[in-house]
Amino acid sequence: MSALLASLGFRNVSFPKSVDIDDVQEEELVLAGAISASLFPRLRARQDTDEEGIRRYVAYALTTAALLSAAAAAGVSVFVLLYK
Repeated sequence: MSALLASLGFRNVSFPKSVDIDDVQEEELVLAGAISASLFPRLRARQDTDEEGIRRYVAYALTTAALLSAAAAAGVSVFVLLYK
């Protein structure tokens, strides 16, 4: 992927470490203030995925938030590629 992006003219490409779903522990994240206490209950109420799906969603959201926060702090532009 890096070679492809470089061939398209991108010069400063990084692939940040993502939050692993095994690190998504509801109680710990709430206590740390990383997520709202209502997040998991609201996601469960939707009944459109299982617990693993919820943890994957939260891991992705935490990864994205960390990436955007780091970019803002560094004052750099961000290009985000979303994929499944």
